[in-house]
Amino acid sequence: YTAFEDDPVSVWLNPAGIATQQDQLSLSYQTYTAYQVEKAPGPNDTTLFSNDSESVLVDPAIIPSFLGAVFQIGDPENPMAIGICYSRPYQINYAADEILDTADTEFDPDSYIQQSLSRFRIAFAYDIPFREAGEPGFFQHLAIGAGLDVGFINWRFDNPTNNEYDTATGYGFGAGLLTTVYDNTESFKVNFGIAYQSFVRFDFSIEPELFPAFDMPQQFNAGFTFYLLENTPLRLTFDFQWINWKDSA
Repeated sequence: YTAFEDDPVSVWLNPAGIATQQDQLSLSYQTYTAYQVEKAPGPNDTTLFSNDSESVLVDPAIIPSFLGAVFQIGDPENPMAIGICYSRPYQINYAADEILDTADTEFDPDSYIQQSLSRFRIAFAYDIPFREAGEPGFFQHLAIGAGLDVGFINWRFDNPTNNEYDTATGYGFGAGLLTTVYDNTESFKVNFGIAYQSFVRFDFSIEPELFPAFDMPQQFNAGFTFYLLENTPLRLTFDFQWINWKDSA
């Protein structure tokens, strides 16, 4: 939703999208894909392990994946807004197998990593109009936004011989641009947005060389939003997202 300009979810995905919003609140929930260790009795008093994928909510399930609000502090000639949000875009649930013998090629997932990655953000956005309000045409305005983040991580590792737990905080930022490519002011509008979210590096008290752990990855978004039909909140979006997991592990 990189090119949204009417939903508080923009505080996280593209802070430029809050510049012209009025005061409002948004609450969202989502499921996450988990690969959890499942145990079952096997032959000769053995235990069989598996890790089929499933969709899960976080624990406790009442905690949302996004909670944010926008406060308009400008006027029609100089729109500007402040946004605050809590966002949990990533919930990592992986099964793992500790390799003790390089000749062993069987995957026996007896270990489990659970990691929750969250961010608290405060953002500011300012809109620069290029046309008079209500005038149709191309490139009507450009919105600029940025936010400062406090990241929080909740990490757990379980296997038959270790049970480790850790929490940590870190700092990051996000920034973005949003422009209306074309608006006929009645039934058709096209927005384009780009946004960047920085890494959040965590100082783990456990040793990452021994236990798998992830920093919060940096990401880049770009996308279009098409607003269709007069007086009807119908939107069509096309978005590209790049997430740098490789350098977060």
